[in-house]
Amino acid sequence: MARFKLKAPHYLNVEDTFWERVEVNLQTGKQARQRVPVPTYFNPDWDGDVIVALKGTKFAPGDHIFTGAITPDMEPLDDEAMELQAEFLRGYSGEHPIESLPGTLGESLIQRFTEQLERLQPSGSSAELDSLKALVAEQGRQIAALTAQLDTRRRA
Repeated sequence: MARFKLKAPHYLNVEDTFWERVEVNLQTGKQARQRVPVPTYFNPDWDGDVIVALKGTKFAPGDHIFTGAITPDMEPLDDEAMELQAEFLRGYSGEHPIESLPGTLGESLIQRFTEQLERLQPSGSSAELDSLKALVAEQGRQIAALTAQLDTRRRA
């Protein structure tokens, strides 16, 4: 049957839970509807015992049918659910997916900026860089000389 009892609050994708936006065209009076599926919030502290069943398996009346993955905070109620939980726990390390990330937001931003700066740094040798600097300096002198010639012609 794959039925579970929730031990903690969950957002689960259940059937027929939508957010709907309705717009009315003022000229024609016709409605345009946009429906987007959204997860449902289940809290055992508020709702009492919340029993959910995985879609595609047998369920009992009053069960909430959900799609998606199971979580560690779901208590299996039957053999099929125990098998699914055992399979899930084989690949589960026990770490919180967000809290197990390294460092803080500030540290991760600094690391990303440092990596981007390293990619922007020139990859050529210092001799090539020196020759490019000399070339740019020479072009700057040529531009200055041409600008000076134009200025003398304008004044004349």
